Formats: sequence, structure tokens, C-alpha cells
Amino acid sequence: REGAGEGEGEGEGGGVAKNHACCVYDLIVSAPPYFKSDVQSDRFVAAMDTQRRIARHTHTLYMADLIIASERLLKPVTGRMKVIVSLPYPADELDALLESNDNRAELLERVVVSDNPGSRPLRVMYTWRVRSASGGQVEGEGGEVEGEGAE
Repeated sequence: REGAGEGEGEGEGGGVAKNHACCVYDLIVSAPPYFKSDVQSDRFVAAMDTQRRIARHTHTLYMADLIIASERLLKPVTGRMKVIVSLPYPADELDALLESNDNRAELLERVVVSDNPGSRPLRVMYTWRVRSASGGQVEGEGGEVEGEGAE
């Protein structure tokens, strides 16, 4: 990491910090919220402790926000973003975003995780980097690796 600084969150304390102009990171590891719910209509979720709700539910952080933040916070080309998310949501959303050409994220690895060999996959771990603004790639890297789960 280069530099240091405090960021400002969004919404009710969640979101991705916005004020990181001084900081560029080699590696960011994230286990973002992945329960899809509507705080306005789900009384159980609305009644949860605010910090617990922010940590578990996607109403304060969307996968597109995570990619946009990685474009801003990672060193171009050499920085890495590692994320673990639940299947099918938000993994399906993240897959679509990483496959699109609407951002500079380049998927380097996608590993499907299950809790036991032969059991249903539960999570997906991703590694991506941010292509340079010119779109250049580093020789010998890139592409997707599918792996069978970890124990």
C-alpha cells in the first residue's frame, strides 16, 4: 500500500469509501455483503442491528460498486482484488460484470468452493486486476481458471 487516509462511506455506513486519492493498493481482499434483501419491505432485516445488516445485506454495496472501487484503489495492472461471494447471488452478477467490457476489471482466476468434495458449490472466489487505461495486458497473465472446491 502507498499512502494512508480516511474514506467516507455511503448510505447507512456501508458502501465503498470515496476519498482515497492518496492511496493505491497492491492487494485488496473482500468478503462483501451477499444477502439480497429489501430493508424497506423485510421487517426482519429492518429490525437487525444496523452494523450487522450492513455487513450481511447488499443494500449498501453492489458488485458494480466493488469493481468501480477496485479501478480507483488498485495499482493498474499489478494490483490484485480478491473477493469471495455466495452462489448463485451475487456470483451471477459479478460474473456478468467481469465478462462485460463496461469496466477495466480483468478476471485472472475464478475458483468454485464447496464445503466437501462432491457437495454443491457454495461460494466463488475471484481474483482480478485493473487493466491500464490504454487496455494493455501483461504478457503471460489473464484468463480464467476453474477450480473444484476447497475443504
